[in-house]
Order: sequence, then structure tokens, then C-alpha cells
Amino acid sequence: MAEGFWWLSPFNNDPKVMDRSCFPHQVRFYDTTLRDGKQTTGVTFNPDEKAMIAELLDDVGIERIEVGMPVVSRQDREAALRIVN
Repeated sequence: MAEGFWWLSPFNNDPKVMDRSCFPHQVRFYDTTLRDGKQTTGVTFNPDEKAMIAELLDDVGIERIEVGMPVVSRQDREAALRIVN
């Protein structure tokens, strides 16, 4: 990432904050892009796009991907089957 892309408050590392924080050893992500994307106006994913997005999410280590509702449409079912396979 380009330098300066992220900014964090210096208070994040303040001992008063850090001493009271309890961070987990591991963080896990549950991604709903493929389901929520369908609920966003103007955003649609065809089965090929859903499969590609799911593969990319898997490549970066996302352990759980919510693909949508296979009973909603033939395209959703096709996409879910591709992703599972």
C-alpha cells in the first residue's frame, strides 16, 4: 500500500488504552459480499463473477464465505454449486 494510505490515531498505542485491551490471538473473517452485494442497488454478480470473487476471498484466507440463497434463482444455485466444487 502507498505510504500515507492509512492513518491511525496516536491514542491507539497509548498505554492507558493498550493496558485495558484484550486482543484475540487470531482474527477470523466471515464474508457476506456475495449475498449482500445482491441487496445493493445496481450491484449484481453473475455465476462466473461470484465464483471468481469466492476464489479470491479463499486465496486471501477468508475461512467462511456466505454465497447467497441457492433457492432464490437458477443463477444463484449455479453460482453456489460452482463455489462449493
